Amino acid sequence: MTNLMTIKQFLKVLMVFVLAMVSVVSQAKKETITFIHTDHLGS
Repeated sequence: MTNLMTIKQFLKVLMVFVLAMVSVVSQAKKETITFIHTDHLGS
């Protein structure tokens, strides 16, 4: 049973980590798109 609990905790941490990574990546994409847009309008 202890092993099962450890696996559940690990999965929970993994989920949080994946969600955080997705959030960071999507934010970076938004900023990159905005930068390209602004750069395009500037020139």
